[in-house]
Amino acid sequence: TSKYPSRSGEIIMPWLTEAEINHSWKNLTDTCKLKFPKKVTIQDVQNSKVYDLSKQFIIAPGGSNQPFLMRGDLITIQSGYDFNKKTNLPNFDTIFIGYITQVQTKQPIELICEDNMYRFKQIKAKDTVYKDSMTFEGIIKDLIAQANAANVKDKVNITFDYATPGTQTNIGRFLVKNQSIAQVLDVFRQGYRINSWFRENTLHSSALAYLPQNFSFTTDSNGKISGVTTTNEQSPNVHNFVFQGNIISDDLQYTRADDVRIGIKAYSVQKELQSKPNKDGTFKTSHSRLEEFVGDKEGEIRTYFSPGAKTKAELIAEATARIDRFKYEGFRGSFTTFLQPQVKHGDIVNLVDLIIPDRNGSYFVKSVTTSVGM
Repeated sequence: TSKYPSRSGEIIMPWLTEAEINHSWKNLTDTCKLKFPKKVTIQDVQNSKVYDLSKQFIIAPGGSNQPFLMRGDLITIQSGYDFNKKTNLPNFDTIFIGYITQVQTKQPIELICEDNMYRFKQIKAKDTVYKDSMTFEGIIKDLIAQANAANVKDKVNITFDYATPGTQTNIGRFLVKNQSIAQVLDVFRQGYRINSWFRENTLHSSALAYLPQNFSFTTDSNGKISGVTTTNEQSPNVHNFVFQGNIISDDLQYTRADDVRIGIKAYSVQKELQSKPNKDGTFKTSHSRLEEFVGDKEGEIRTYFSPGAKTKAELIAEATARIDRFKYEGFRGSFTTFLQPQVKHGDIVNLVDLIIPDRNGSYFVKSVTTSVGM
């Protein structure tokens, strides 16, 4: 920082009291909250000096004349079980990479952390009017380029990239003014139902949370999915979980498709910028709204937003196709398992019941909460 231009170093703690990490494609930011005792000692590997944290100021200049912990510090959490017998090294997975956003100096010490979206919250997006010809994917690539330019300027040694979904989405003219990059992504999330999330330094931003090309499916004679595999090493993983084995507990509810009654309120909002600018150079935005209802008016009513439907016929077709997705047969809910194998949102889990085979099935993972500690 400008106040501590020579501040550098790395603190490695081989344990912590507890941590909870929340990952989901529905949330813009992955978060982490961790605790560790203040009564610990830290050794500087460069000069062998030892610091007793219980006698030091944590967030003010201490024995090293630099704060030990500051907002904006990078943090990585690795965790696992046992040791690899071949290499005698800890069998660890990296379960969180991000930044410290808050230090609470009580006992135990608490750190609040966010993933790379924290960095996007610090970078102002360039005021721009994106024309109709610019696709959503083009806008994201431009924002990524702005973020990388800011990293170079701020001497942040990170390069962001974009996991292109392989689609082209047109959202019409789009105005960016006085917003951070994260705020722009949140407009897409709330206004267009296009979600964004980080996987390490790679931004995923797409209307599809699960990309079909990442998986290969096989079906049985009844048309039910009987097996699934990933199509390449970079794709999300497929994991097997057994009710009588590595599923510790569950809160799963089974639903039959013919028991589900669904009605959908579908709407689409068209945003158009006026051709003439205001005196301050900005453009007024006019909105037109399409709204239709399809399905069972006596059933459970869902709301569906279409980012691309421009006519009532297109909106009805999209909403009708979506009813089949809601009329879904299988489990919804959550289950608790062990830390490994590491599961991420976007992965597929194969649930296996050795006693009741009817419960077997393959499911997409929507979110993961990871708890580690003593």
